[in-house]
Amino acid sequence: MANEKMDKNQMLFAGLLQSLVASGWIYLGKRQNPATAKIEVNLDEASFTIDMIEMLKEKTHGNLTNVETQILERSLSELKMNFVEEKLKTEKNKPESPSET
Repeated sequence: MANEKMDKNQMLFAGLLQSLVASGWIYLGKRQNPATAKIEVNLDEASFTIDMIEMLKEKTHGNLTNVETQILERSLSELKMNFVEEKLKTEKNKPESPSET
């Protein structure tokens, strides 16, 4: 049935994934941090969140619906692409250390 309601575990999985993805966007500085009301970039935390989602993907492999798999993979891909962009921005704006001669 195409219109089946999500069971409890599907809803819990969707909520967990949504929470992790939202955290990833906050750490990448793409959304306001609700605790500080500021836009802040924390690449270490963003990387940790991406790693957690990747672990979740590995641990649930073969146990997700097609829709869940697509959402997980799309979210992970978007976070990774944005992480790379932010990392490049950070490295570009990093002051160069004086070279020893």
